[in-house]
Amino acid sequence: MMTSTVRTEPRAFTAFYDLWQAARIDGALPLRKDLRLDKFAAYAPNLVIIERTSPGFFTERLVGGAVEDRFGPIESDVNILDYHVPDTRKKILVWLNTLFDHPCGSIGDFSVSYEDGVHRACQAISLPILGTHGQRMLFSFHKVLHIIAVETKPVRARIGGYYSIGQMMDIGFGLPESGSEFVIKPKPENMSIPTS
Repeated sequence: MMTSTVRTEPRAFTAFYDLWQAARIDGALPLRKDLRLDKFAAYAPNLVIIERTSPGFFTERLVGGAVEDRFGPIESDVNILDYHVPDTRKKILVWLNTLFDHPCGSIGDFSVSYEDGVHRACQAISLPILGTHGQRMLFSFHKVLHIIAVETKPVRARIGGYYSIGQMMDIGFGLPESGSEFVIKPKPENMSIPTS
């Protein structure tokens, strides 16, 4: 069963988690080639697969159409750290390395700014899978929630301008020694909290 203390129980992610869980054999991480993407069709526009290609460098191997609509074309040779605001990158690096080094799931709770000046609350569930050569990858589904701010000037699409918080989930291998909650940038106290 999936549980997380980020906001409320993330009901929107339960079905995604259950599909990922169904692809596991004897509790092992599912292989990317064994994930039946037709089963994930409802999530396809907002799917992302991330791979760590070298220390500190993470690329997106699959990007759903809705993600590209929001961010623009995402090239496979761009480090995804570049999509995070500069003051969060060191902690995001620690977060991503933890997810790749210790097989666990996560729920991310973060703000995203878009080029039209709109800032939205977002959430993502990330679950580990194995690539062709046995390398760990993150299989993620992103959910865009309500508007939290609007700026009159265009901004570059970035993650974490207002806040960025993560919650690790035990998927059968325990949690990292660092614990389950990972606050990259705390949420401002006066900010409203979406419930789904």
